[in-house]
Amino acid sequence: MTLKEALQRMSIAGLGSGHEGSTVWDVRTDIRRYAVKLGYPTAKHKWTALAPAREAAVLDQLGVDDVHHGEWAEGTWNAQPWHPGSGFFDRWQPRRHPDEPAEPSLADAFASTAALSLRLSATSRATVATKSSRS
Repeated sequence: MTLKEALQRMSIAGLGSGHEGSTVWDVRTDIRRYAVKLGYPTAKHKWTALAPAREAAVLDQLGVDDVHHGEWAEGTWNAQPWHPGSGFFDRWQPRRHPDEPAEPSLADAFASTAALSLRLSATSRATVATKSSRS
């Protein structure tokens, strides 16, 4: 079954968080659980419409399997394997002051990189296990 066929039969467990410039859904298909991210422009930042495709391109360059992306009338979207736990949006929230954004600390940048590395490592192991069980 392809992702397209699976998404046609998907069940949306519930709306995820809506952040300014993007919306995320927790989508469960017959084959896998996905985060489906939809980007759109805001009055303040037009580039947020491109963020999901940019994220998909980075994940692709890092070797993450099963990441898909495309365009819609207002911006871009991506679908990627769901990762349980808190997201980077929450981690970086203290830095998002509307008038006086704080410079991120080196410790925050390192913690985000370490968390991403762990998630990508877990995704790679799950993908290898899934491919092995299909053989």
